Amino acid sequence: AGNRRRRDAGSGVSWGPASESGRALYVRRPQETPGRETRCTGWSDMSRRQSAEIREVLPDPRYGSPEVTKFISCLMLDGKKSTAESIFYEAMRKIEERTGQPAMNVFRQAFNNAKPIIEVRSRRVGGATYQVPMEVPYRRRDSLARRWLVLHARSRAGKTMADRLAGELLDASRGDGGAVRRKDEVHRMADANKAFAHYRW
Repeated sequence: AGNRRRRDAGSGVSWGPASESGRALYVRRPQETPGRETRCTGWSDMSRRQSAEIREVLPDPRYGSPEVTKFISCLMLDGKKSTAESIFYEAMRKIEERTGQPAMNVFRQAFNNAKPIIEVRSRRVGGATYQVPMEVPYRRRDSLARRWLVLHARSRAGKTMADRLAGELLDASRGDGGAVRRKDEVHRMADANKAFAHYRW
């Protein structure tokens, strides 16, 4: 038994006796792979969590803005990109008619007003779950603002989706509307739980 040794197929790990005493104790030993550095960091040195690749977003053809491209993708349903584009550009045309100012200025103002700065996240400490206020990362702020603007535009009353989207963007640019109220609700919840801010890590 002292000379027994086996290797797991495809794992790069061999199993051998921990001592020469004959006891059936086996430990994991990393195998060298040609052209690859091997590190022994315990049972496993391979992380199962992978970060999403941040891909470059091309600007849209009309306004030349990557943010507009992302918003159109969020607005899209069932892969109908051209339909989402026509809805967005029609909403922007209606905004220019109603306000008499560049629609991109209204869109940027509405987008910034809908971004949350702080939110609560669940943390389990000592068997109890606390709602801990935490700062929202910048990329998550953008994604939440897009999601809320589209969600509340769909829930509005109006004949067409372009009308509803134009109305939601106009309200959000003035600090009103469902998306801005959702952001204020998230901020109020974080303020109510600020006593648990020391659990943040």
